[in-house]
Parts: sequence; C-alpha cells; structure tokens
Amino acid sequence: MRNRNTGRMPDRQHARFLSALLPLLMGVFLSLGVLFAQETTPASSPATGQQTDDGTGMEATGSIDIGYRWKAGFGGNEDMYRSIVNLGQGPRLLGANFSLANPLGKGKYVDRLQFNANSWGGDPYNTARLFAEKTGVYQFSLDYRNVKYFNNIPLFANPLLGQGIYTSQQAFDSSRRTMDFQLTFLPGKAVSPYIAYSRDSGFGPGVTTFSGDGNEFPVLNQLRDTSDYYRGGATLNFSRANILLEQGFLTFKDDQRIYQTGGTNPGNRPNPLLGQDIVLNEFDQNYHARGSTPVTRVQATAIPWSKLTMTGRFVYSRPSTDFNYDLRSLGNFLSFELFRIYSQEWDAAASQANRPHELGDFQIEFRPHDRVRILEDITTDQFQGTGSSSLARSLAGTQPLSGPPDPNNTFSTSSADSTGLKFGMNQNQLEAVVNLTSRLSVRGGERYVWSDSQITLNDELNKVSLTRNIALAGFSYRLPRKASLSLDFEAGNGSRVYTRTDTFDYKKVRLRGRYQFWDSLMVSGSFSLLNNQNGQSGINNDFKSHGYSIALAYTPKGSDRIVANLNYSRSDLNSDILYIIPQFLTSGRSLYVADSNYGGGEVDLRVVRNARINFGGALISTTGNLPLRFYQPHGGFVIPLQKHVALIADWRYYRYKESNLALQNFKTNLITGGFRFSY
Repeated sequence: MRNRNTGRMPDRQHARFLSALLPLLMGVFLSLGVLFAQETTPASSPATGQQTDDGTGMEATGSIDIGYRWKAGFGGNEDMYRSIVNLGQGPRLLGANFSLANPLGKGKYVDRLQFNANSWGGDPYNTARLFAEKTGVYQFSLDYRNVKYFNNIPLFANPLLGQGIYTSQQAFDSSRRTMDFQLTFLPGKAVSPYIAYSRDSGFGPGVTTFSGDGNEFPVLNQLRDTSDYYRGGATLNFSRANILLEQGFLTFKDDQRIYQTGGTNPGNRPNPLLGQDIVLNEFDQNYHARGSTPVTRVQATAIPWSKLTMTGRFVYSRPSTDFNYDLRSLGNFLSFELFRIYSQEWDAAASQANRPHELGDFQIEFRPHDRVRILEDITTDQFQGTGSSSLARSLAGTQPLSGPPDPNNTFSTSSADSTGLKFGMNQNQLEAVVNLTSRLSVRGGERYVWSDSQITLNDELNKVSLTRNIALAGFSYRLPRKASLSLDFEAGNGSRVYTRTDTFDYKKVRLRGRYQFWDSLMVSGSFSLLNNQNGQSGINNDFKSHGYSIALAYTPKGSDRIVANLNYSRSDLNSDILYIIPQFLTSGRSLYVADSNYGGGEVDLRVVRNARINFGGALISTTGNLPLRFYQPHGGFVIPLQKHVALIADWRYYRYKESNLALQNFKTNLITGGFRFSY
C-alpha cells in the first residue's frame, strides 16, 4: 500500500499547501492580538506583547513554531515504520498558541480567548482548540482532532509468510476526524443552559479477507463511517445540590466495500479441495448501515447533610438500525451448506434491529465519624434487542456434489430469521475507610456482580447467568509534603465467564509510593500483579502478569537552570489458554510470553542568554514470543535570536529491531529545524 492509494499529498503539494497556509495563519494569529488589544488600549501603548491601559485593558501573549522536518538515513521496512512512527518530512506548523485575557473580567465581548494548534502540515495527529468566555455570560469551546491510522505489519495475520509473501492481510490506511463544540450560557448561575454538537468520521482504504468454505482470500477494503451527536440541556445549581438535564440525538451511518476487480486470487489454500481449486476472480461486497437514537441523561449531586454526599446518573437510549448487504462473486467456489460447487454468486440481505438501553449508577458517601467513611456504589446496565433479517442467494454454474444436476445449472435459496437479546448487569460495591491516625488509613469491602442474558433465535431460547464476588482491601500512609505509600488489593471468583479471557478466579495487587528527598528531588515507584486462572473445560486459562516501575524527578525550586527526569519499568506476562481453531472447530493451545524492560530519561538545561538544550531517550527491550529492541535517543535546542524570535531544532533517531524477523526492522533520523515567533 503506497502513497498513491493512501490519499496523502506528495511533498510538492505539501510545500505549496504550507506556503499558502502558514502566512494565512500568521496573519490571523497576529491580527487577533491587535484586534482585541485595540478594544481598550490607546495607541500609545508599548508593543511589548502585554498591552494594558487604566485597568480595563486586554493582555495578549502567544507563540507560533514553524519549521521543516527532514527524514534522513532511512533503512528497512517503510510499512513497519509508518505503522509505528509515521512521521514524514516537509514543512510543518509545529505549534501555535494564542491567549488574550482581561484580568478584571471587563472585556467588551470576551474576557479570555485561547487558541492552540499542534502538528499541522502532514503529521498523523493534528489538533486544534479554541476557547472563549465572558465571565458570567458564556463559555465556548471547539476541539478538532485528525488522526491518520496506518497499519500494515507483514508478520501480522499473514498465513503465507512461510512462502515468502510479506504482505499483511489485515491492513489499514485510514483517517479519523472528530470535532466537539459546546456553548454554555450563564456559567455558574442558578440555571445554566447549553448546546453541544459532536461529529466523528472515519474513512480510508485497507486490506481484509473474504472467507468462503475451504479458502480465504485477501481483498481490498474501503471504509467510511460518520456519526453526529446533537445535545442540549441545562445545569441547575442549588446551595446543596447540582442537577444536569440533557437530551441528545445521535445519527450514524457505516458503509464498507470489500472488492477485487480482476485477476485470479488463489487465496490461502495451497491444495485443491475435493479435486477443486478454490479461486476468486471478481468480487464486490457492500455493507450499508443507518441508525439513530435519542439519548436522555440525568445527573445529580447532593449534600443534604454535612455527613452525607449522594451522586447519581441515569442514561436512556433507544437505538434503531437498518442494514443492507449485497454480494457479487465470480470464480470457483464450494459450499458445504448447499453441497455444491459453483462459479458465480449473487446475495442480497436486509435487517432491522432495535435495542433500548438503560444505564444507571448511584453513589453514597456517609461519614458517621470524623475517622470513618462508608462508600456505597450501585450500578445497573440493562438492554434488550430485537431484530429481523432476510437473505436471498442465487448461484450459477452449479455442480451438486451428489444427486441430479440443477436446472440450467442454477440454484436459489432464501431464509428469514428473527432474534432477540436481553442482557442485564448489576453491581453493588460496599467499602469502609477508617483513618487510624492522621497519617494512616485502611479500607475494606466487597464488590458483588450478577448478570443475566438470554438469546432468542427463531423461538429457541438460550439463557446464561453469571455471578462474581470480589473482596477489596487496602491502606494509605502519608507524611505531609514528604512521602506517601498506598496498597490496593482485590481477589475475586466467579461462576462462569462470557468470554474466555475474562477474569474468573483472580488476585490483583497495586502498590504505589513516593518520597521527597529534598524540595528539588522526588522518587516514586509502583508495583502491580495480576494472576487469573480459569480451569473450566475448553478454556484452561492461566494468566500471570507482574511489573514494577521507578521514576526520579529533579526540579530545583526557584530555578529553571536544569530539570531532569529518569524512569525505568519492568513487566513480565505469561498467558496459557485454549482457543478454537475456526477451520476445524477443534481446540488449540496458545502460549504467549513477554518480558519487557523500559528505560527513559530527559534533561533540560538553560545555558547562556536563556538558550536551552535538551537531550534524552527511551529504550524498550522485550524477550519471549516477540523479542525486539526499540530505542529513540533525541536532542534539541531553543536559541533566542532577539526578543520575539528564537531558533528551534530537534533531532530524533528511531531504530526498531526484531530478533526473529529482520524483514520488519527499520531505522531513521528525523531532523526538525525552524523558528519560534512570540509576542
């Protein structure tokens, strides 16, 4: 999958795009400061970056980083590099920050305005945020994120690796864009209404597999989905309570096309099946889903008594979905269900589903004594779905495996189903926290989970029930401004699991601590452990994981000459579980071991004339099923050239090395240079 299929702009287009975009952003960036500063600032105010008048003026600050990134000395697998790092070269808007504020809250239209943007011009993760408020009148926020997700790992999901075919059969080159907007009126007042809108969309090409009886074929994949969420409501603020009332409406659509336009695709089966070569010549499969749901949310917090705090939430939704599907294929196929060999197939299907959903939780904190707290947490999650579907299949070029031939060598079949699903999960957690001294507290309690589910398929009913008991314990010790130590422990067992990797009979421990040697030096660390066993027939899950970490932070008080951070962590994971081999519906054993070490550090130094340099790096080393090393040293500097201009530079080196598969290794240097303009 190369750039011509990914929708990415070539470097020349990047350059033209940035050459037009950057001056525009610079103009808007500087104009905003001038425009709002002129709101109350006389012409004689000094252009120092903070403009004030007789106490009602605005203060404007900001900076913008622009530069160019070079990718030098690349070697290895480009797809693997893009799957992990995915940073390219070209001009970049590295970051922009603009802030306008009136400290006394007397701006004419706005008291505070902030704008932030990062990593624009071709990087895989771009963000922008705009925030504005007029004290007591309104608050406005707008967030935008654009994530480019590329994944094409040769080793992953590749049954043909042993034949020297180094192309993943599960690959993506997609983009996901999200936007969130909210406007709140009269913030902090007794009644504060708001409106909000969120949009989430994804699109892009990829590779996936089409599975038929006896073979599996890698084919092209095109994804596109969109959801729009409209919300409105109000916050009611009382002296002892806050209530949130919200009504929303969500619409979504999801379209997927899986296709092959020509040629002969032999699939993953190397040998004939029942004397037939199962191959694919042409293929076109389309999924179209459309849906909507109202969403009602009520949330409240109340303190009716100085010793009692209550919070609660209730969410109700009723999603409805319509689904359409069509398929056209040409090749040589085999169907065990229809007991036929055939060369062409046409399918059409439609379905509809509804799923009312109710979610609620309620928490109580009761303080009968200054040293005692009792915490109660109740959660319920209930939904039920009903649906119906129909499918029509038409085959041509058929050859029955036994019996007389089909008329005109064609065969058709149709079916209709109705399904129902009902699920309910409930949880009750009760804990007591006792402060034995001003420094030491202990806690203990229990969490009980019970759930019921039932599935109805064409009037055939299946029921499953599950219960789980978990014991909770822990303590916390604190030395004011010096040290802290805390331990969390839970142990649970259940009657059964919904999925074979769920916790069944487990123990979980987490220990955290910190110690402040001096005002400028702090050491912190943690230890975690999880053991989970499930000896049920057909599962035999034995999972063990433990790890620890330690970190050191040096931050001198009252000085920024040097700041340093060091950290190290170690984790060990062992998994032994049975799984179902889908081709044969038999059990296989999965053994996975991963012992990992991670180390990193960062040093930032102020040298002469406020110039700063930084250097550090990170290293990951693992052994087990996937032994590898990945390290990333880096360094950079910021050198002021004049009061409002600085020279910035950054160097990073990436090296990824797998011991068992050199095909996936890569290395490269990324060098970024540019300027920071501030006012």
